[in-house]
Amino acid sequence: MNTSPQNINDIDQNQVDDIFGDALASSSNDIVQTGINAILGQNSASAGRLPMLEIIFDRFVRIVSSSLRGFTSFTVDVEVLQTKVTKFGEYMDRLPIPSMISIFKAIELDNFGLVVVDSPLTYSLIDILFGGRKVDPLLKVEGRPYTSIEQGIIDNIVELFLNDLSTAFDHVMPITFQPERLESNPKFASIARPEDVIVILKLSVKMENRFGKIDLVLPFSMLEPIKKQLSKSFLGKQGSKDPIWVQHLESEVSNSKIVLDVVLNGITSNVRNIAALKVGDTIILDKTPEDELYLIVNNIRISSGKLGKVDDNVALMLSSDINVKNFQS
Repeated sequence: MNTSPQNINDIDQNQVDDIFGDALASSSNDIVQTGINAILGQNSASAGRLPMLEIIFDRFVRIVSSSLRGFTSFTVDVEVLQTKVTKFGEYMDRLPIPSMISIFKAIELDNFGLVVVDSPLTYSLIDILFGGRKVDPLLKVEGRPYTSIEQGIIDNIVELFLNDLSTAFDHVMPITFQPERLESNPKFASIARPEDVIVILKLSVKMENRFGKIDLVLPFSMLEPIKKQLSKSFLGKQGSKDPIWVQHLESEVSNSKIVLDVVLNGITSNVRNIAALKVGDTIILDKTPEDELYLIVNNIRISSGKLGKVDDNVALMLSSDINVKNFQS
């Protein structure tokens, strides 16, 4: 039996694909990636494991639908077409020229994102806002640059869009999304490296017999600081309290026992004098009977008072309220 190593010339294409991954796998979602491609794609897969982000997107769609109805005075339906994780370079290469690309900044996260409005939606909005007829639109998407009026309308839409996005994020973290500028060429809208992972929310906007699409592009680096919150599987109110537990805790703390010390005063002496003390000796303190004494809890001074007597017991009459601030520290 021949056990010699296999000649490199005898390796077929299937074996090469097993090692490096099928080239077609990177361009098709239906083919499972293998080999090195699968290893390189792990970051993209992990970016999609953010259950809370899906809840935020769902809430955002409901809010922006209502806002667009108010803005256009039309029946507007916004639906999620796809939530996709891909690389920034691959997404930008597919954008047509010109495109309405708004670059915005997440102030608290110190990062940038994109809102991309396609041409059919741009022309539909212009038609609706300037009194177009309610007939089947025969709009031809042209390759011409956008006019200043069209850019102004999209600026207003993007500002409304980002305000609603901020509202949708409020339950996770208050974030201010601020529009920066509007570009029509994807080359001037680079907010990340081509290999960086991004999350894309693709929305379909229907206004009666008109339609269009909006893409929300969020780099994964933007979401990284709040990844822990986005990884939760439910949306709970931050800082919520259980009233029963709070009542129990307050009761237990109130019944806790603490030691109160009343400090007369202290003196400084050397070891020889301390060792020479015997029964009957008198230690003179730097205090008069009228001076106030300190009330101490766990080495913290919380109040002061004057020494007195009640029946046969020594007592302390407080001359100031308990300093709760010092007591809690």
